[in-house]
Amino acid sequence: MKMKCKLLIKTNCTLGEGIFWDDLTNKLRWVDIHEGLIHSLTLETKNHQVWDVKQKIGWIILTDSPNEFIAGFQKGFGRINLSQGSPE
Repeated sequence: MKMKCKLLIKTNCTLGEGIFWDDLTNKLRWVDIHEGLIHSLTLETKNHQVWDVKQKIGWIILTDSPNEFIAGFQKGFGRINLSQGSPE
């Protein structure tokens, strides 16, 4: 059986990694490691949002709060809240 693949969105990531489904917000999330960006995509509306954390970012993991993550940055670990737009 053949599968058909379809491009959802063109992001031009330099090194897009770590894609996962966020159950709290019903969005796909991933990072662009070299550009220091966090991406979010709402599938139903194709709304694509991007946050610049101003340094390389290797990964993000969910917390119990919507739009809040623990992240691995080039310069260490931290908590980031996308509603506030900046890492702590």
